[in-house]
Amino acid sequence: MNVWKKISALTFVLVLALALSVTAFASQNLTDGKVGSGGETPTALSKTVNLKKDIRVYNANNHVTGSGETEAADGKVLAPTFSYTYTVTAPTTTDLSVTDAAGVEAPVNQGIIPGLVVNGGTEAASGASSITGTLSFSDSQSLKANSSGAINTYDVSFNFNGVTFPRSGVYRYQIAETLTSGAAYSTLSMVDGDMNTVYLDVYVDGAGNIYGYVCLPANTDVVPADEENSTPETTKVNGFVYSATANQNGADSYYTYDLKLQKTVTGDSYAQANHAFPFTVIFTQDSNMTANFKIVETITQASVGDTATTGLTIAASTTGWSGVVYIKSGANIVYSGIPCGMDVEIYETNTVPGVTYKATTTANNGENDADTTTNDTVISTTATPTATAQGATKANAYESTKATFDTALATAVSVLKSYAVTDALVNISPTGVTMRYAPYLLTLCAGITVLPLTRSYKRREEE
Repeated sequence: MNVWKKISALTFVLVLALALSVTAFASQNLTDGKVGSGGETPTALSKTVNLKKDIRVYNANNHVTGSGETEAADGKVLAPTFSYTYTVTAPTTTDLSVTDAAGVEAPVNQGIIPGLVVNGGTEAASGASSITGTLSFSDSQSLKANSSGAINTYDVSFNFNGVTFPRSGVYRYQIAETLTSGAAYSTLSMVDGDMNTVYLDVYVDGAGNIYGYVCLPANTDVVPADEENSTPETTKVNGFVYSATANQNGADSYYTYDLKLQKTVTGDSYAQANHAFPFTVIFTQDSNMTANFKIVETITQASVGDTATTGLTIAASTTGWSGVVYIKSGANIVYSGIPCGMDVEIYETNTVPGVTYKATTTANNGENDADTTTNDTVISTTATPTATAQGATKANAYESTKATFDTALATAVSVLKSYAVTDALVNISPTGVTMRYAPYLLTLCAGITVLPLTRSYKRREEE
């Protein structure tokens, strides 16, 4: 009997020691300030954890939005329509362990999938071995962008409220990211980051409460730093983000460019003040682009102080967008957030009646500082401008030399692309003079005709 009492007492002591070791492990883990809390008694955390998703957006202009920042006056960069899918599974954790700063080691358990919700999606059913959720972007969503690649950060949530953990310990989940809408990365002018899979460790106490989370770039042991052997601690990350210590660039990169169209008239004050010049603008998609894009068009009619901003929607799987825009001398149009890989063709049509100009076009493709300049004599036309590609460099005598802007997919553009047209007056035909001054001549003639009648009427009144 005494033997059984001793065995029972020894068993109780071992169980108590094991329980204390778990508590000690719990209290000393996650003291690196990443996530979670330390202390004698672990503090229960929310059962929803947010991992981070970074997208780095490039543009030669500064386009930033948000608290404490300003947006470029000439427009903004809009996201294409695309989405990510996050698939959560329970990875193999055989022989893997987590060791805290005090040297207490605990095994890593496979994550429990049923009850898990990913980014507000559907709860994983009983018996499920995986669950997915999505992070979606629309073409009305603004992105911060600059020449060095502005970081846009988004939360991807993982809700464990419905998960039942069988015991205390560390549970590991594998989270794989894929681009599931908007075609392949290259067709979105995107470069895929190196970090497409991360591992989330969830620390659970005996009551089923979560008191810590750690995100890892690899399915490996977790160990503290060993100063004696110059061994660093296991790398930890905050999600699908850039990690210098992991030597990985988890941020996907999206490359865009802006194009500025400028108009000037010299030697012709009448056209400067009264005429809006038509420009044909044609956007052509790369053949693989299968996302919706919206390009911001900001028109500044500097001569009359009028501004307008609209959005050009380029639908998925189409050849692009084409149209005719009208601006006056001194005005400009800026197209913001054009995805690299999308070409733009621009040319002007001279619709000023009876006037011939010397058209000087200056184009900068944004790849270097060299401008391309052409000088053409441009006659007048009464034809209605159309959104038709010229085909030739200069298809008609009444059109300026076209400029074509093309940028390879996923290419950083260092300076703003631009197309400037200056029309210098060469001559005005008699027809042009008549058209310009006809309203004034008609008014004068009307006055001359009415004046004798008025005097005759006055004489009759006096008689």
